[in-house]
Amino acid sequence: MSRRGIVSRGQNALVAAGMLMLALCGAANVVAALRRGEVASVAGIIAAGAGLVIWCAAWLTLAVRASLQGVFARPQHLLVRGLVRTWRIPWQSLRAVRLHAGFHGMGGLYHAPAIDFVVSPARTRRDGFRDLPGRVRTTPAVEYRTVDLHWLATVTERGAQRHADRIRALAVEAGVGLDGG
Repeated sequence: MSRRGIVSRGQNALVAAGMLMLALCGAANVVAALRRGEVASVAGIIAAGAGLVIWCAAWLTLAVRASLQGVFARPQHLLVRGLVRTWRIPWQSLRAVRLHAGFHGMGGLYHAPAIDFVVSPARTRRDGFRDLPGRVRTTPAVEYRTVDLHWLATVTERGAQRHADRIRALAVEAGVGLDGG
């Protein structure tokens, strides 16, 4: 299987650039406050420096994550990397790839691919299955989840359909038969 992926390089670059700008703005504000003499004590300078490090680290981390967003095929699973979370969806759990429509802030409609998959809860010692013999024989409930791929959103249904078709092609290449979509 190839290690191909579906990414929106332009959107990823714009989001990453915006986050880099936020990191630089925070640094500029702290430097400006130090130059104006608003922070006079050693403790204030240390606090401003610590705040600057935390601020820049957070925004730089998000900028790196933004540049790596996408959907990638791996031999064991479908890797869906978002801005703040990564999903590893086993191929056998994948159910459908469909389109999701939503309203953006300007009142218009956007379209994005969505991935439906099944999550079967793992049994742990904490759920009491060893204490109650009757619970051992019952099967845990199957849970269905959806990941909306907002970072692959487009204003046209055709563009989102193209992304969804490429994700379906990755699944078919991995030997997965998908429901509807």
